[in-house]
Amino acid sequence: MKLRKLVVAGLVLLGVAVGLLVGVPLIAQAPEAPSTVANRTYDLWVSQGFAGAPFFPFHDCASFTKTQMCLAVCGDCGPLAEVQFGAASIWQGRVPCGGLNLLFTGTSKNGPEAAVIGASVTGRTQGTNFGAEGIQDQSCSLLSTPTGKSPYAKP
Repeated sequence: MKLRKLVVAGLVLLGVAVGLLVGVPLIAQAPEAPSTVANRTYDLWVSQGFAGAPFFPFHDCASFTKTQMCLAVCGDCGPLAEVQFGAASIWQGRVPCGGLNLLFTGTSKNGPEAAVIGASVTGRTQGTNFGAEGIQDQSCSLLSTPTGKSPYAKP
């Protein structure tokens, strides 16, 4: 009888110890803030799928509100939809961009230093595609005012 009580007490003690080792660190960790593109601006580097290798990216500034995505190179805005996915988000922006009808499908994540985004871009009018990545920079600005043909358009 004494051995049975000792075994039960040992198992209970082991269960409590495992619970503390596993549960306390989970409780003590601060919850990760959900990522979002809303109300942020990003330095965006875009590579053209139709360009030959090496794919030198061009610079753009992407600004987001809760319902719109804007591109500085295009000087245009379009609708934005965003869904939280754990600590990250999945978003889709549609920017007319002078008739090129750009469709961005991307993700966002708050990093330890800055929020970042990555996106696949399709130019639906010309059947083009692009890869884009960006880092949050609320003061993003283009070095020069875009003139002539958009870098989102085929040459």
